[in-house]
Amino acid sequence: MWRDARSRSADSDASGEFSDMPPDYPTCPNGQVAWTFEGLCDGAHTGRIVSMDTDTTVAPAAMNPASAPADADDTAVAGALRTITAELTSTVEALALTPEALESLARVVDDADRVFVLAAGRSGFALRMTAMRLMHLGRTVHVVGETTAPAIRPGDVLLTASGSGTTGGVLRSAEKARSAGARVAAVTATSGSPLTELADAAVVVPAAQKLDRSGAVSAQYAGGLFEQSVALLGDAIFHALWRRSGLTGDDLWPYHANLE
Repeated sequence: MWRDARSRSADSDASGEFSDMPPDYPTCPNGQVAWTFEGLCDGAHTGRIVSMDTDTTVAPAAMNPASAPADADDTAVAGALRTITAELTSTVEALALTPEALESLARVVDDADRVFVLAAGRSGFALRMTAMRLMHLGRTVHVVGETTAPAIRPGDVLLTASGSGTTGGVLRSAEKARSAGARVAAVTATSGSPLTELADAAVVVPAAQKLDRSGAVSAQYAGGLFEQSVALLGDAIFHALWRRSGLTGDDLWPYHANLE
């Protein structure tokens, strides 16, 4: 069982590092394991890993601070596109190093009787895209707050997204879902947050929170990289579940809206 490198246990050596490092886990340029010291390599944000002694699985962030290509001019739209593409590529590669966390999230969603989605602001818009795709797959999906959304119950899952993991409305709903016997799946940019503590499965995206305007993790404004990652991750979960289902594109088409 992987534990935060800050908490020494029988699984770690005297330095607080684990003697049985998972294979293929990224290392720093000096060979130091990236998941020690909260994933800091000479001041670079390479990521962090938390594995809890519950069902919760949290993906490590394994990305160096995103930087624009050397020839990118962010004052030009083409240059901005290159910057955003470079950041998303780096983030996707980092997430791909955590297949267990990704599959855990997908499994919680796939096993649910019904899926409820909830996030605030732009993250909410991104998560609604996932809700639509899951509906196209034939799943029963509800957007929390809509007038037709019913009560959540055992067997359901609340799929949430919050960069900080502290968004008030999301946390209150997650607590309510757990008390009703439902499961919680979360996408966040902050490991060890209240949301990850509540979640049955959580993926931590190596992206800046919206209040981080330092540019150290992302050159984009506020939570842009996180919100884009939520949309991509949702599409990836849908795509994987679709391919596993054996359904064709023609099978899914009748689920598309015909009142437009």
